[in-house]
Amino acid sequence: MANINIKFPLSDDSSNNNYLKANTNTNDAIKTNLYLLFTTDINTRFYKRGYGSNLRKLIFEPNDQITDLDIETEIKKIVSKYLPKITVDNITFEDIPDTNNGLLLAIYFTYSDASYSFSDVIGITF
Repeated sequence: MANINIKFPLSDDSSNNNYLKANTNTNDAIKTNLYLLFTTDINTRFYKRGYGSNLRKLIFEPNDQITDLDIETEIKKIVSKYLPKITVDNITFEDIPDTNNGLLLAIYFTYSDASYSFSDVIGITF
């Protein structure tokens, strides 16, 4: 199987004589691309200064409908800019019990190009 991109969370792949484990299918690779896009702060990636999102900043805004709308707008904007073959279908917000203000964002999406299409969800914890 061919390696597509690095798998997250990062872990050794010494059993295959590789430095890091890698995704070997398209679905996992796309989910990793989304995860990296959402968790990279803007202006922190060399040679792609605008890449990333403001999600970490928005997460600490007041927990209200305005902030929820700002988060949804940010997610849809950056996905359409950097991963145009992906459509964000729905976003849900869930408080994580037994944590101090933990938040789980569940982002439901559809990937489609000329020959392949699938829908899935990615969860990001802040």
